[in-house]
Amino acid sequence: EGKLEGMEKINLRGMKEEKQNELLEWIESNQTNKEKYGNAIEEIEAFLKFYNERKLRNSLLEGLVSSRYSSILLAEAHSIYRAVIERQKKDIDRESKYQDRNWESLKSKNKLVERGYVLSTDRKFLKFRLKRLMNNPLSDFPENLKILFSKKSSQAIDDFVDDLYNRTLLADSQKRLEMLEMSPKQLNNLKDPLIEFVAGIEKELELIREESKSVDQQYQDLKKIYMAAVLEMKEGKIAPDANSTIRFTYGKVEGYEPADGIEYKAFTTLKGVMEKETGSFPFRVPEKLKQLYSDKDFGIYKDEKADDIVTCFLNTTNVTGGNSGSATLNAKGEQVGIIFDMTYESVIGDYYVIPELQRTISVDIRYVLFITEKFSGADFIIKEIGL
Repeated sequence: EGKLEGMEKINLRGMKEEKQNELLEWIESNQTNKEKYGNAIEEIEAFLKFYNERKLRNSLLEGLVSSRYSSILLAEAHSIYRAVIERQKKDIDRESKYQDRNWESLKSKNKLVERGYVLSTDRKFLKFRLKRLMNNPLSDFPENLKILFSKKSSQAIDDFVDDLYNRTLLADSQKRLEMLEMSPKQLNNLKDPLIEFVAGIEKELELIREESKSVDQQYQDLKKIYMAAVLEMKEGKIAPDANSTIRFTYGKVEGYEPADGIEYKAFTTLKGVMEKETGSFPFRVPEKLKQLYSDKDFGIYKDEKADDIVTCFLNTTNVTGGNSGSATLNAKGEQVGIIFDMTYESVIGDYYVIPELQRTISVDIRYVLFITEKFSGADFIIKEIGL
């Protein structure tokens, strides 16, 4: 929601269209540009239309065997089936997760599956997922699902899933481990219904993975032409792509004003924690912390200017998902905080940075140490890190 609000607020679509029109005008400005880049935008738009249609269809199947979006047991059945097939290849030719170096990790995850699901709930969830997919075009699915979905019956799905779960051996962790070590023939001879079900889905997914290689290459080829045009137009003056790289972002501690009459200061304090106390989640303050605040027992962690414990602070750095837990350093290289979030108005930063609104939230390291020593009584940790 914050991203959409931010996009509308700055008219991000209009800004992108303006940049694209600038590129198109540059391409049309002379014959050389036309010959080199004349069809680039049109070809990219045609590719994206094809790609988005393909992605929608593929995501239905990929999501169905994903432990994140579907049944845990079904995802495990698919993982085992893939592992057994991949293990028939030379180690170097396998997908990395199925290589020898990752084999023990795969087995460990297999053992720990029980911690992440309840069998009865998993069964109900698979029924729910299949019913949600039932009304999609039959052409989106492999043969075994076409047969099921063509019945257009919720009861048929209930019966189908109940049969899978009633007869499968996959609910037994020891059986799952044994299956991982089997040959394809041994696995097929089990006639396990969940394995047979995912085998039908995997045939389609294998085709998708192979097709993806050429599609991804096509995308890279088109992107190369597009970026060559942009670089030439900008005379090489364009920021490098920092995706998937280690980043160092810098800024200063500073509050902001997201709207007229609203001001967010740079610092919050323990006083604010007490003011938010409601007695229920998520604003339930532990009694010990209340007592420490009441007694002003802040130790060496009190901020003299605030006459309180500073809990968090805003800064003008730019972060994204995955940066949580990163150290916030001052100009001397000393750790003063730990990043854990960004403000509501900053979430658009993945697409466009608005400097006057871009703020990262760091927990103040003094609050971390205060909680460690005074609240948790873990002063041995403070000593261990040499403070």
